[in-house]
Formats: sequence, structure tokens, C-alpha cells
Amino acid sequence: GIDAAFAAARAGDTIELAEGNFELKGPLRIPGRVWVRGAGKEKTTISSAVAGGLVLEVGSGGDYSELSDMRIESMMGTAVAVRETAIPEMFLHDLAIWGMADKTLLIESGGSPNVAACNISGGVLVRGPAGRARFSRSELPNVRLQGGRAGIDGCASIGFVTIDAEDAELTVTGSNISAGSLKNTKAVLQ
Repeated sequence: GIDAAFAAARAGDTIELAEGNFELKGPLRIPGRVWVRGAGKEKTTISSAVAGGLVLEVGSGGDYSELSDMRIESMMGTAVAVRETAIPEMFLHDLAIWGMADKTLLIESGGSPNVAACNISGGVLVRGPAGRARFSRSELPNVRLQGGRAGIDGCASIGFVTIDAEDAELTVTGSNISAGSLKNTKAVLQ
């Protein structure tokens, strides 16, 4: 099953997920230098209804990882967590990330994903001084920075942006922010 594919993955591997719904009993960890691809946002779904709700955790080892072409759902919390500084290039693209939490996508402890062409429900939380994120061509209903840096470029739909840490940095270009709270921060809106 899907658990065995992730457990057996080594640097340089590509995990191809077929059409279908993959229900998890616990979180999956994507190792560094592994590509995970589904058959499309409407065709491949990875989901969890387990308390705590983390579906995928990205981090540790290698210099490049990619997650694309699928829907990731969490009924109880965070759907995708990007952590650790060991992967300088993490790409999340063509994803539907769905969850009930204000941190449907969690970026912390040095996680630095490039997020492109993603539809994210719930919210995005970037926290910790080393957390960095770059968003482009994505739907972001709520973004909260508790430290770290975020760049938002070409996103047509952004709901609330809340920045509540003195060391947080936000740059927004070519995007529409419908409402927000910007305080104690270095924010550049273009």
C-alpha cells in the first residue's frame, strides 16, 4: 500500500500515486530527494480522519523534494507540515490542500517550500524565525505569520493576512488581499 511505498522510498525515487482515495491511519513522512505525484487534484486523494490530523510531513535529508497533482485532506487538523532546514528546495504544486484548521498548511522550523497553483482551504501558518515560504498562483484564504518570511506573488484570492511577530517579513506582489491585520512587521505590498 501507500505506507509501504513511502517507507521504501530512497533519495532519487518517484512515488506515483494512481487514481483513488488513500485513507491513512497516521501521518506519512516524505524523505528528502523524493518526488510524490498523483494523477491529478480531482483523481488522487490522500486523507486522514485521525485525531491530530497530520496527513503528510515533509522534511529531513536531501536537497530537493516535490509533491504534486493530488488532493490532501485532513478532517481533524493540519494536512501538510513542512519542517526542518535540510531541504532547501521543496516544491508543492498543483495541489488541493483541505482541512478544518487554521494551519491546514504548516511551515515551521526552517521549512522553505515553493507553493504554486495550489488551492488551500483553512489557513496557512508560517512560524519560527527560519520558516520561509513562497506562494504563487494559489488560493490562500488565510495566512498567518508568527515569525519567518513569506512572499506572495500573483495570487488572485487571499483572505485575511495576520502578522503577529516582530521578526516576520511579508512581501506581496500582483495579488489581491481582501482584508488583513499588519502590525509589528516589515511588510511590502506592491
